[in-house]
Amino acid sequence: MLNVLLLPSSNGKTNYLLKNINLRYVVTLVVALPLWLSAQEVITFMFDGGVQGGYSYIIGDSGFDSYVVAGIHVRYKFDQRWSLRAQVQQHVYPESSSKWGNIDISAEYNFFQYGIDAYNLWVKEVSPFIALGVGITSTLNELKTNPISGLKRVYVPIGIGVKWKFADRWQLQATWQHQVYLMKDDLDNNGWEGAITNIMNNDMLSTFTVGVSIDFFRYRRKSTYYSQ
Repeated sequence: MLNVLLLPSSNGKTNYLLKNINLRYVVTLVVALPLWLSAQEVITFMFDGGVQGGYSYIIGDSGFDSYVVAGIHVRYKFDQRWSLRAQVQQHVYPESSSKWGNIDISAEYNFFQYGIDAYNLWVKEVSPFIALGVGITSTLNELKTNPISGLKRVYVPIGIGVKWKFADRWQLQATWQHQVYLMKDDLDNNGWEGAITNIMNNDMLSTFTVGVSIDFFRYRRKSTYYSQ
C-alpha cells in the first residue's frame, strides 16, 4: 500500500482515499494494541513454598561460631513486587549436639516486577529483593522446660537476596539475612554484658541460604501491561 502511495498518479482523488485508509489502519493499531495487551489474562500463583539450606554464624561475647542451617518457608504474594514470607529454620553446631531454631515473618519487596508474563516486558524472571520482619529464637530444651525464656529472644530479621524464576512454577533464591536480637544476649551461651558486638550490646546472627520453591494455588488475573 505504501508503494502505491509513493507512485505518481493522475487520479488525485484515489491517492487521497488511499492515504486516509492507511492512516486509519495505523491509528487503529496504535490504539487497539495496548488495549488488547492489557486485556489478556495470565496464569499466576498466590503462594509458593520450599526448602532452603546453607550456613549461619554468630558474633557474640565468646567470639565467632558457625552453624549449618536448614529450613522451610511459605510465601504469600500480594502482587509481583510485595510478598509476605514465613519461615522456620534449624541451626546445628557441627562440633556438638547443640540445636536451636528460629521462626520469623518478613515482608519482601522485589526491585522489579517479578514473575513470567508474556504480555508485559516489564516483568522480569530475575529480581533482587529486600526483606524486613520480626522473629523469635529458641532451643528444643527451652521449649520443654522454660518456653518463656525462649520467647524473650526476639529479633528483627533484615535480608537481601535475589530470586530467579527458571520455570513456570519453580524458582531459586539466594538470601543473606541478618538477625538483630533485641532482648537477649546469650545465643553463644555467654550473657556477659561487657562485650560490645553491636550498638545494643547483643549477639548477632547472620545466615546465607540457597533455596528452591514451587508455586501453588493457581488463579487467573489481568496482565499488568501498564504497571511499571
